[in-house]
Amino acid sequence: MQITHNIQKIGSKETIYIYVTIEDVYEFGDENFSDGKYTNFLSRLRKYVKKNFNELGKASVVLVINGVVIGTVAMSAILPKTEENIGNNTNAGKVSIYKEESKVEDKEEMASQKEEKTAAEEEGKKEATANTYSSNTKKTNNTKTTTSSVKKTTTNTNKKTNATATNKTNTNTTNKDTNKNSSTSTTSTKEQKVETIKSGIYINLNNNGVVSKIDIEEYIIGVVAAEMPASFHTEALKAQAILARTYAIKKAKAGVTLLNSTYHQVYNTVDQMKKKWGTSFNAYYNKVKNAVESTKGKVLTYNGGYIEAVYYAISNGSSELPKYVWNSSYPYLQAVSSNWDKDLSVGKYTVKLTYEKVSKKLGIDVNKETEFNVLSKTEGNRIAEIKVGETTFEGNKFRSKLGLRSTDFEITKTDVGLTITTHGYGHGIGMSQYGANGAAKAGYTYKQILNHYYPGTMLGNI
Repeated sequence: MQITHNIQKIGSKETIYIYVTIEDVYEFGDENFSDGKYTNFLSRLRKYVKKNFNELGKASVVLVINGVVIGTVAMSAILPKTEENIGNNTNAGKVSIYKEESKVEDKEEMASQKEEKTAAEEEGKKEATANTYSSNTKKTNNTKTTTSSVKKTTTNTNKKTNATATNKTNTNTTNKDTNKNSSTSTTSTKEQKVETIKSGIYINLNNNGVVSKIDIEEYIIGVVAAEMPASFHTEALKAQAILARTYAIKKAKAGVTLLNSTYHQVYNTVDQMKKKWGTSFNAYYNKVKNAVESTKGKVLTYNGGYIEAVYYAISNGSSELPKYVWNSSYPYLQAVSSNWDKDLSVGKYTVKLTYEKVSKKLGIDVNKETEFNVLSKTEGNRIAEIKVGETTFEGNKFRSKLGLRSTDFEITKTDVGLTITTHGYGHGIGMSQYGANGAAKAGYTYKQILNHYYPGTMLGNI
């Protein structure tokens, strides 16, 4: 297990990312940060935090495991209870549930990751050998190779619930034709040269305050690497690439400079991918790159225009209508079934909140005698309205105030507070990423996945 960290500064706010790369299979469902359960995984994480406490104790900490954002935690949630008051950490004693549409790793994916990684690494070695031969041949023939330096960057945490995009492809275009028209260049890194993709279409990217032009296909590689686990099925990665490209090109054509942040889309540099993937870097990078290259230039449209390419992590068995989240509607964003990820254990999550904390978050007095009544549900089987005592909340507002993962939840009252169990993760609109992975495993192509989650849309070119 490898652990590293980076500090990201946005304005006056500092956020620290702790990156954990796991090579073995760990059952995260058995880990519990809040009660301090001492396991091998937590033992190593605590040792790292303790060793770097003077630096890590100065800001909120975002925990990223195998490239997936797990949540925002304070030092007291990671360190043993006897060490909660080390130093002058102002965050001591605070634990916050990550409120945004973070992606979480499926246990089934973790269990199968070793087998997939081994096969992918073998393929990566073969490709690396072929690339080396090709490079040497070009050098002998005095053929120029384009290189570009990679600037280090870190991911931002200001996530917006409507982040991420989708795009379109011409259904008559085959992967063979796409690859035939592809061009690649080489990006230099400290250890090796990594192939990227070039299209000649550039967007403006704001990387932690530094604005630069970047080829859109190179950008999409970094976005897919950041937004979806590389262990997912290739067809799911292709669907993600099309969504990310659609989102980016729609913003770019509107004159928007894309932020390397969840406000727009998170983008990972090659160096960040190496930190996330460790020894699996070659296999995962080539897997993501190939998924992007096979859909090069493809976007998702409706009536000739780019769609609102929104997606989320895990469904409760159905997607949702945008009117319950953004008070808007689109003909291609409907409540469709997503049975592929309905019963995933990773989609079920329980949080405990004291009555005092609930009262503070909701802005009303809540106690053991307070009644909670669901008044109505949405087409996607989520809570549309809930009455707490004498106050009525929209389901999405209630979820946001309490920092819940989903608006599909059940509440149980205890002597000291509420036990809330949620189903799914995210706003529920558009494509479920885990649903896409499940559909791909069931034999769906990326075109079929996109047609299912965005009915009536068409695949086309930028």
